[in-house]
Amino acid sequence: MDMGLRGKVAVITGGSVGIGLAVAEGLAAEGANLVLAARGEERLRAEAARIATASGVRITPVVADVERRPGAPPWSMPCRTRSAAPTS
Repeated sequence: MDMGLRGKVAVITGGSVGIGLAVAEGLAAEGANLVLAARGEERLRAEAARIATASGVRITPVVADVERRPGAPPWSMPCRTRSAAPTS
């Protein structure tokens, strides 16, 4: 199915395991470039490289904890299409 995502950028939190990883794989299969955010740097980089190699899309891994804590400022991550660099 072509969802018209080729060349678009998707930001996915929890992108190195479980549902987040499955979403990342599905979007990459549709040609979307990805910004993957997760807490565990080693696994995040490994999964980003694996998906990039398998799908040919650009993936930018971002180590981040997006848990909302009382009194913490809102989490945000600026994302521009040009910021997505190929992983190796």
